[in-house]
Formats: sequence, structure tokens, C-alpha cells
Amino acid sequence: TALKDNVKILQTSTDIEAKAQALRFIIHFVGDIHQPLHCAVRVDDANPTGDQGGNRVSILVADSTGRLRPDRLHGYWDEGLNTFVGSTASIAARIEKANPDRQESDPFNFQGWSDESFRLARDVAYAGIPSGSDSKSPIRVTATYKAKASTVVNQQIARSGYRLARLLNAIWPER
Repeated sequence: TALKDNVKILQTSTDIEAKAQALRFIIHFVGDIHQPLHCAVRVDDANPTGDQGGNRVSILVADSTGRLRPDRLHGYWDEGLNTFVGSTASIAARIEKANPDRQESDPFNFQGWSDESFRLARDVAYAGIPSGSDSKSPIRVTATYKAKASTVVNQQIARSGYRLARLLNAIWPER
């Protein structure tokens, strides 16, 4: 809904400040909708009102020295699973090369993007993470989990960039 509302502002408003704010929101929301845990909440016996998209799930992750440190599943995904090493340009080039544009046709398919992220949350982000993982019993993230999840993180970053570009081009077509 917020994406649709802000797209409408960009398309119809004459208020430059409102358009600038809408553009900032669109950029932010397109990124957010591609983070699987922004589109899912696990409800179970341990979290009958939901786990806040993994914010209530405690995990242990290895830092750069191999020592385990506590984190929250949602934050771990927000940080790209601690896989972004190098310059921004080199990271972007690597992600783009591994994830070419699929040239999707509908730049306004926000529900489809959200549904895709929901499935990725269910099938990847929550996979192998048992219910009830809290600060008293954090779950250690395995190398296998991180490898599969890293692929998804990179795919979603690429998709969000391609989709944002198509969306902005649809809002402001070349003249």
C-alpha cells in the first residue's frame, strides 16, 4: 500500500518536497520488500503473537575471527549475513554478474515481490531454525545455512535494484 501511495505521489503531485519524500520512501520500501523477513512472521507455540519477522529469534553467528556472537535472525539478514566484504563497487559487480536481470514485465507487481519474499522467508530464512529460539537457547547458524541464505540475499539485492530501476523508468518514461 505504501509503495502504491508513494508511486501515485510521484506520478501526480506538483509539490517538489512531497515528490522528494515519496522517492526516498520508494527506494527504501523496494529494498525492504526484498528482505524475506520483512514479509513474514512465524507464529507458533513459542510465539503465539508472532516472532516479529525473526526479531525474537536468537542466533549465534561466527564473526571474522571465528568466535561466536549473539544476533537476531532478522538483524543478521538485514546485515546481509555478514557476507559483504570489499568495496561497494566490487560487491555490486559480483552480485550483478551472478544474478543477471530477468527482465520482468510488470514494474508495479508489489504483491508478487512480497509473496516471493514470504516464500523465501519460509523456505530459506526460517529453514533449520527451530521454534522457540530465544536468548536462553540461541541457535547456531551453520555454514550450510549461511551458504544457501547468502545466495538468496544476493539474488534479492539484485532483484530489488533491477525492479527499482524498472519502476522508476515506468514512473518517468524517457521522452
